[in-house]
Amino acid sequence: MARFLAAVFWLISLTSTAVSQEYSISGPDTAGIRQGIEVTWTAPDAKGGIIEIHPLGENTRRVGYAYIKQSPQTVEAPEEPGNYELRLIFDRETKASTPLTVEMVTATLDAPPTSDADPARAAGIISGLTAVNLARTPIAQSVALSAQDMSAVTGNRVLILITDGEETCDGDPAAAIQALRAAGHDIRVNIVGYAIEDANLARTFESWAAAGGGSYFDAADAQALGAAMVAATAPPFRVLDSTGQPVGSGIAGDPPLTLMPGDYTVRIGGQDIATTVRSNEHTTVSAQ
Repeated sequence: MARFLAAVFWLISLTSTAVSQEYSISGPDTAGIRQGIEVTWTAPDAKGGIIEIHPLGENTRRVGYAYIKQSPQTVEAPEEPGNYELRLIFDRETKASTPLTVEMVTATLDAPPTSDADPARAAGIISGLTAVNLARTPIAQSVALSAQDMSAVTGNRVLILITDGEETCDGDPAAAIQALRAAGHDIRVNIVGYAIEDANLARTFESWAAAGGGSYFDAADAQALGAAMVAATAPPFRVLDSTGQPVGSGIAGDPPLTLMPGDYTVRIGGQDIATTVRSNEHTTVSAQ
């Protein structure tokens, strides 16, 4: 008797669905030179990916790059203005790109030139400026333009230069300060350095201020910046004895001078103030 073993085979159909391997990159249409820009990208795997910046239409010359880490991420725009491309590179192949126009960063401060200007108005103008990370610092050009800005101001004039870094626009601030003084402009140059950690750079600022007949003030933080600004705006003074000979000088707010009893003239802010110093007394002179 024959026995038959029946086997049932089930045909299993497996459908393979391909996963789309999509790449993309996006960023701002425009950016300032050396500005930090936020770039968003997508890729199946971040391993080995690079964001490169190339002049538009050029394949071999890149002017910036960053290995991809997490989207979005910040990359630095080129230091020269022009038309560029942000490219997402894998295995030396451009997987996605987007155009980028890099422009010079400019800021215009339209404030009244005289000391009796409305502080609230000036503060409003300043608050309207947009701070740009990694923007260039045109110290020399700022100094050169100050002569025009203060041409209508009479009396003692003080140029207060506030900076958080060195000259980065190929200018020569020392030469600009010397030219300002050599042209006969009665302008004293004070420099306030904000969060300057480089001691050599601070010494450079000190030498620039000395060349401008002024002083350098260091401000490590926001609180110190306020105190430095008060000191930088204080007028200088000279003390003359009864014969007109100078016997002392300083900046308003400095520690007191020690003088012999007698009659003196304090010359400050275009004023001559007569005062008498008496033995064992503290004399305070106020100027308007």
